[in-house]
Amino acid sequence: MTINLKDLAGNIVATDVTDASGNYEFLNVAPGQYTIMEVQPTGYNSVSDVDATPDPDGNDGTTPNDMIPVTVTAGEADNDNNLVEEQTANIRGNVTADTNNDNIGDSPLANVTINLKDLAGNIVATDVTDASGNYEFLNVAPGQYTIMEVQPTGYNSVSDVDATPDPDGNDGTTPNDMIPVTVTAGENDNDNNLVEEQTGSIRGTVTKDTNNDNVGDSPLANVTINLKDLAGNIVATDVTDASGNYEFLNVSPGQYTIMEVQPTGYNSVSDVDATPDPDGNDGTTPNDMIPVTVTAGEDDNDNNLVEEQTGISEEKSQRYKQ
Repeated sequence: MTINLKDLAGNIVATDVTDASGNYEFLNVAPGQYTIMEVQPTGYNSVSDVDATPDPDGNDGTTPNDMIPVTVTAGEADNDNNLVEEQTANIRGNVTADTNNDNIGDSPLANVTINLKDLAGNIVATDVTDASGNYEFLNVAPGQYTIMEVQPTGYNSVSDVDATPDPDGNDGTTPNDMIPVTVTAGENDNDNNLVEEQTGSIRGTVTKDTNNDNVGDSPLANVTINLKDLAGNIVATDVTDASGNYEFLNVSPGQYTIMEVQPTGYNSVSDVDATPDPDGNDGTTPNDMIPVTVTAGEDDNDNNLVEEQTGISEEKSQRYKQ
């Protein structure tokens, strides 16, 4: 590597190149103050620049910055001005979209921001995925890091893992927009891949039938609608607005059931997706529920529930006549 000797004015007064043993020297140097300046070798970072044999001048280097200040006196042999470099590493990966609900990336996602954080949580580098969904961090100092994805709008994380496992074992197991990574000197830590799945939405209305034809005529507000997964767990809840509308946004692709909490004083007369979907689950029975299958990016609308207000029972009617 190239080593320059500069005077106090910043002029290069001598240059040497390290030999096979890494040694350099400047001979016949006039007494005075100088700075030893290393030309940073490609693919390395400076980790120590110091005079290993301290001199009375006290200028021995304290910061790894590719330079060592030195004061030369008449006849002095100022030795052991040693510079230590560490080979850097590279981190690469990609971001893709899962389009068929199998948690495997099918198409690239561009313009996704990826941050590289150190163990203290500081962002040490940032990249944005290109048209092929790729990102990279070059010349990374060896150490432990976390790859952090800025969640793209309208997507959920389904897989964040190093597809080529490393000896360090930190390869990611949870879809949480991050992958831990440990890089060693000179390592190319590739295939740190993040897979996103575009979310969908579910919408519909609740109306009341006022003329006994099983068709909604006016909106029903304040009706609770639950969205349940296949295991029967409630994953989201909404309440109809003044127009009788409800919606579930950012829904992960999958199979669900829209469940209406039966409003008091009403009976269900129609529960159906008015715009049939290819999945065929559009509701056939007035039972306060509509099955629905959401695909990636789908807006599954018109899941409409119609209620009919009940009348006074015959027993009560007789009482009123008395």
